[in-house]
Amino acid sequence: MKIILFGLPISLNRRLKQESQEWNEAVPAGHGFRAVPLSSNSLGGFTKTELAELLDAVSDGFTHVVIPANRNWAEITKLFRFDCRVHVARLRDPLKDLTWPILKEALHRIARMDEIWLESICPKDLRHPLLLPPVVFATNNATADYWRQCDVYSKERFAYAERVLTEVERHHRRPDGNGVRSRFESTCMLEPTGSCTCSELQVTNELE
Repeated sequence: MKIILFGLPISLNRRLKQESQEWNEAVPAGHGFRAVPLSSNSLGGFTKTELAELLDAVSDGFTHVVIPANRNWAEITKLFRFDCRVHVARLRDPLKDLTWPILKEALHRIARMDEIWLESICPKDLRHPLLLPPVVFATNNATADYWRQCDVYSKERFAYAERVLTEVERHHRRPDGNGVRSRFESTCMLEPTGSCTCSELQVTNELE
C-alpha cells in the first residue's frame, strides 16, 4: 500500500518533515509514503500545479490519499472517487499547531484501517461488483448506489459494506449451470435528444 499526504501548507509540511527526520516511520513498515504539500500557506482552492502533482503520485501507485480537513476536500473525493481511497483527516484546529506525534498516529491509524479494507472489501479480481460501471449498471431498491455504500472509512462500517456486497451478489449474479457466472444488468442508453431506451445487457465472466 502506498499512502500520500496531500495538502499541508508548505511551511507546516517543512516543519513536520524536519521533526519526523524526513518522514521516518510515517506509516507502518512495508508501506510507501509520500508528502505533497500546497505551494503556499493558504488553505484556499487547490491550484492546477498542486492537483497535477497529486495526479502524478496517484499514477505512481499512491492511491491511498490523506488530506487535512479543508473546505475543498470534496474536490479531491470527486476527482479520484473510483480510483483512490480518500481520507479526510481532522488533525488539529488550528492546523498550524499540528505536531508530528499527532500526524504520525493519524497516518498509522489510517494505514491499519485500509489494511482491513484491502483484505475484506477491495476487489481481488475483475469479476468483483465494485468494478462494474456505475454509469450503465442499473441496480434495484435493495442495491441502489452500492458503490457509495461500500466507500466506507471506519472499521465499524466495514461489516455493513460486506453485507451490501453480499446483497449485490444475490440480486445481480446468476449461474448458468455450465461453470460460468453471469451478471445481468438493465442499462439505460441516453439518446441525443435526452430520452432513454432501456435494454437488457448480459455480462459474462468465465471462471479460470
